[in-house]
Amino acid sequence: MTLTVRVVVRSLIVMALVIAAVCILIFEIVTVWGRSEVDRIAQDEAERLVATFSAEIEETASVGGPLDTAALVANGREALASYAGGPLHLATISVGDTRLRSDTGPASLIALANSGRLPEPEPGLLRTVASDAGSLRSIDVPVQDDAGNDLAVVSVLVPQMRPAPPRKSC
Repeated sequence: MTLTVRVVVRSLIVMALVIAAVCILIFEIVTVWGRSEVDRIAQDEAERLVATFSAEIEETASVGGPLDTAALVANGREALASYAGGPLHLATISVGDTRLRSDTGPASLIALANSGRLPEPEPGLLRTVASDAGSLRSIDVPVQDDAGNDLAVVSVLVPQMRPAPPRKSC
């Protein structure tokens, strides 16, 4: 092989490696951006549901009603009934051993909830959870009374976005 051929081959190899590295970097950037967007949706929805649930609790307390488990479950049902969820996520409220859920959400998560196989909430965490419906982003927000006692846990579960399958070229 002549020197010219060797230089051209090496240049092509270096160029291919640089293009591969750029493609991997772009894929990682898009993946991280997608996860941060999912996290933002989950956090916004959790804040909305916590505010709705807290308002229901305050209303019960203002009329002198007890804040026992039955009252909290009733407040959770009221909050979820007035909560306008969405097709991209499933919202739940856990009070003791009772787990209530929104009526809207991805079919795969509703099926998971109906079978009792939703991941258990871990208050205070935003995490990725493996489930029968695939990888989920979950935010679990504790709801506390004025004394700092845990009353319930509001959870929002969002399926992770999967990259689209590669297109077949002609």
